[in-house]
Amino acid sequence: MATNFKQYLGDSVYADYDGYYIKLYLDNGIGKHNIIYLEPMVIDALVLYKERIDNERREHNSNNLQPS
Repeated sequence: MATNFKQYLGDSVYADYDGYYIKLYLDNGIGKHNIIYLEPMVIDALVLYKERIDNERREHNSNNLQPS
């Protein structure tokens, strides 16, 4: 049973999954360009990076809300 994991992420960026790799690519309607294959270890690193950015953003926002 084939499952379609293709998803539009925004800004002409798509993601797809083949059972091992997450494939990121640009598609402007003419065809796929700049395909990046992310293996599980890289996906995990990307998720940790995103969490770090989210934590930094939350810390920055909470510091800006405190009275001077």
